[in-house]
Amino acid sequence: MDGQRRISRRPARLREGTYSLYGEALHWTYYDTATLAAAGTDVSMFQTPIGGPVGAATKTIELTNMTGAGVIPNGQKMEIKAIKAFYVSQAVKATAGITTLYSWLASATVRLFITGKDSIYTKPLIEVLGIPMLWTTTPTVAGNNEVIMSTGKFHGIDVLSRKITLAELTNFEVRLTWTTALGGGNVLIGDQIKIGLAGILNRRS
Repeated sequence: MDGQRRISRRPARLREGTYSLYGEALHWTYYDTATLAAAGTDVSMFQTPIGGPVGAATKTIELTNMTGAGVIPNGQKMEIKAIKAFYVSQAVKATAGITTLYSWLASATVRLFITGKDSIYTKPLIEVLGIPMLWTTTPTVAGNNEVIMSTGKFHGIDVLSRKITLAELTNFEVRLTWTTALGGGNVLIGDQIKIGLAGILNRRS
C-alpha cells in the first residue's frame, strides 16, 4: 500500500520545478568587485549595485550582482557558507612587482559587517585566497621566477564551519583593509579584487 502511494505521487513530483508556490532555495553567490586605487587604505564593498556609478562609468554584471546598495532584498534570505576571493591583474607585471604584491596581500584583511554591529567575519586575505607561503627565487634562467609552495588547500574559498545568515532587508558590507601601501611604482593600482558570499539563497517566487 505504501509503495502504491509513493508511485501515485510521482506524476505530481514530475511537475515540480525550481520555482514553486512558496519560493525556492538556490545555490548562489553574491559578489562584488573593488578596483585598487592610489588613495586610501580600505574599500567598502557590496555598496554599489548594478547600474550604480563607478567613477564616470556604471557597475555592470561582471563586477557585481547586487541589486540594492548593501542590503539583502525584500523576500530573500542569504545563508553564507563560504567566502570567496579572487585577484585579477589588469596589466602584465615586471618581476619586481611580485614582492610588492606579496607584501600587500600579507597586509590585507577581509571583514564582514552587519550595519551597527561588530565584525562577524575577520580573516587575512591570504587565508581566504588559500596562500600558505609566499616565496620567489632568483632564477638561473632569466624570467623563470618560480613561485614555491604558493598553492593552498582552499583555492580562494574559505568554507565556514558555521553559516552566516543575512535576513531580508539586512544592511551589510564587506570591508577590505590594508596597511602596506600599493607602492612599487604603482604596480598594483588598477588591479581588481572580487569577493563572493556563497551559499544558499532562499527567495520568494
